[in-house]
Amino acid sequence: MAEGPLVPLRVLRVAGQVTLVILATIATTLLGQALWAALVVGSLVLLLLLAAQLALHYNHRWKVLFGSGFAEYIFTYPTEENKRVWPRTKRSLRYLGVSAGSIGLDDFLRWANGLPADSPLRISFLLMDPKGATLAARAAHQKDRAPGDPSLAQAVEADRQKIRANVAVLKTSLPYQAGKMEIRLYDEFLPWWMYFLDDEEAVIGVLPKGHPGIDAPVMVLRRNRRYPSPYDAFDKLWDTLWEKAGPESARGQAGPAVREAASEKLGP
Repeated sequence: MAEGPLVPLRVLRVAGQVTLVILATIATTLLGQALWAALVVGSLVLLLLLAAQLALHYNHRWKVLFGSGFAEYIFTYPTEENKRVWPRTKRSLRYLGVSAGSIGLDDFLRWANGLPADSPLRISFLLMDPKGATLAARAAHQKDRAPGDPSLAQAVEADRQKIRANVAVLKTSLPYQAGKMEIRLYDEFLPWWMYFLDDEEAVIGVLPKGHPGIDAPVMVLRRNRRYPSPYDAFDKLWDTLWEKAGPESARGQAGPAVREAASEKLGP
C-alpha cells in the first residue's frame, strides 16, 4: 500500500510559528483588555474618592454655589419684561421703587383690573415719600451729582409730582378699591428696585449711578428654605421698610395679609 507524500519539515516549522504568533496575539489582546478594564475601574474609583474629599472639604462653598438661590443676572431689563412678572404671582406681589413709573403703569392697571373678583392675590407697593428728604439723594445718584446740587431741584420736584400722580392712579385700580392693595411711602435712599413674587422669588434691579432705573441690570433670587440665602437679606429689608413706612391711606390690608397668608400656606 503506497504512502502519501510526507509534509516537508520547513512547512511544519512555518505552521508552528504562525500558530504561536496567533496564540500570542490572542493572549496579548485578552491581557490588554483586562489591563484597560482595570485601569478604567481604578480611575473611576480614584475620581469618586477625590469627589468625596472635595465635597467634604468645600461643603460650605457648594452651598453657596448651588444653594444661594441666585438664578439669573440680566444686564438690561426693558419695561416690557414687567408684564411677564405679574402673571407669575398667585398669592402676593410686592414692589419697591421710587414712583412705579418704570413698571409700565398703564399695562399694570390693565392686568390688575383684569384679575378675577375672587382672586386671593394681595398687592403691596412701597414708593418713596414725595415729602421725604432722601428724594434729593436719589436724584443726585441718578444724575451722578453731589447731594444738595441746586441744579437737582427741578428733577426732585418732577419726582414728587410723578409719585403723587402714580399713587392717585393706583388708587383707581379695582384691587385697591377692593382692599387687596396697600400703598406705603418710605423715606430712605436705596440703590435698588424690587419685586417679590409669592414670597418665593425676588427680582432686584441694581440702580446704576448716573442712569435711570429703567437701565438697571437685574438679579433674580429664589428663596432657599433650608438655610439663609441672599433672598432673605432683601426680604428682611422689605419688612423693615414696610414697618417703618407710613401708610398712604388707611384703606387696604395687603401688607400684613401677604405675610400671614404666605406663612399659613407655605409653613415655616
